[in-house]
Amino acid sequence: MDGNTPINVFERQFSQREASELAGTPMPTINNWLKRGAFKLPETEPASEGTRRRFFSIADIAKLHAMRFCTEHLEISPEAAAIASSGIADYFAGNIREIV
Repeated sequence: MDGNTPINVFERQFSQREASELAGTPMPTINNWLKRGAFKLPETEPASEGTRRRFFSIADIAKLHAMRFCTEHLEISPEAAAIASSGIADYFAGNIREIV
């Protein structure tokens, strides 16, 4: 990248493991939130052996981080944290677009 390449914060390019590491949110927690519907992703691509690979965007990672903060520090449910973190992630994503 030469510094002038725009960043698409909504492009799903990070594996679940990478998203977990970047957001500081354990993989079992992400799996739990996905299973419960507290965190939603669009349909995933089939991978080998009938499994599905999940990919996350920068905006998704920001939301995961915010959800973790809300559940750990504010002690609110993951469902409530998802609502709160959506606004945070949207704000973050909007500001990133203005910077590049």
